[in-house]
Amino acid sequence: MDETGIDRTVIVGSSAFTITGNYRVGFTKYDENNQEIIRLARAHPDRIEAWPTIDPLDDDKLAKFRSYHESGATGLKLYLGHGFVTPDSGDYLFGPIAIDHPSMDAVYEYCVTHRLPVCLHINPGPNTPGFADEFINTLERHPRLLVNAPHWILSTVRPSRLAELLDAFPNLVTDVSFGVDEFLIAGLRRISRNPERIRRVVEQHPNRFLFGTDFVVTAAQHKTSDWIRMRIEMYIRMLTSKQYETPLLPSEVLNGLDLPASIFERIGSRNYLEFRAPDRPLASPARPVEWTRLGIPRPDRAMGERLRYQAPLETAMASEPRSCC
Repeated sequence: MDETGIDRTVIVGSSAFTITGNYRVGFTKYDENNQEIIRLARAHPDRIEAWPTIDPLDDDKLAKFRSYHESGATGLKLYLGHGFVTPDSGDYLFGPIAIDHPSMDAVYEYCVTHRLPVCLHINPGPNTPGFADEFINTLERHPRLLVNAPHWILSTVRPSRLAELLDAFPNLVTDVSFGVDEFLIAGLRRISRNPERIRRVVEQHPNRFLFGTDFVVTAAQHKTSDWIRMRIEMYIRMLTSKQYETPLLPSEVLNGLDLPASIFERIGSRNYLEFRAPDRPLASPARPVEWTRLGIPRPDRAMGERLRYQAPLETAMASEPRSCC
């Protein structure tokens, strides 16, 4: 953090799968991880925030999250809208219930009451039918909920969807991270092919984007401080440069967003400070969502109903279903 000018880091709760990369260990050991990140936040209150996670199927999830909050947690991380599909089951690892399942209402309202933001990983693409509707329904039913839907709301492939969700929901923000290197490289190339499309959305909503990296920081031997620093600097170049190079893609020159310094300063710090400000006005949705701008059909789904993953036709027989769009 010191080497790259990062003043404050949010560490989110994670399962054993996130830490190990082995999906067969499942959504386990998150309690231990939650306790560790809260310990770190208490040890470094001016540098680190802890946003623990919960198991949506846990009958005691609200009580657990309340205890985390009372111990110093300042937000909540949910994986309900994550599109990772296990090859063994052909179904979602992180989505045992819908985002708008009634059993989650008390958790959302606790966050509203205490102005605690929710980092809600949402994949609103065509292969995850229901996720977008679950997400939209949740924001409509809990209009004062502060939400960061990370990774450009997984919509750099369709900027009109990104813009529409930001237009409709004034308490919604996103971040500029892409995730692990596989998705990071794909995201860099996607922006590079047509940076103007994404830049327009950022310029239209300059106060709705946060700086983020989504590193899974472990004791793996290759994850040195140089490994972290190079990726942080790469994100900065992506945002600020017209063209740039990165060791991740040594033979390519990439097109960046070339954002003005005033917008980069917002993304780098001001937007997060305003997002967390205790006197921030919390506005209701501006208008109903225009589904034609999302690029996906609205599913025939009851509130709280969870739909199954639909594999793309060209990869339906693949052994490793896609987890991101």
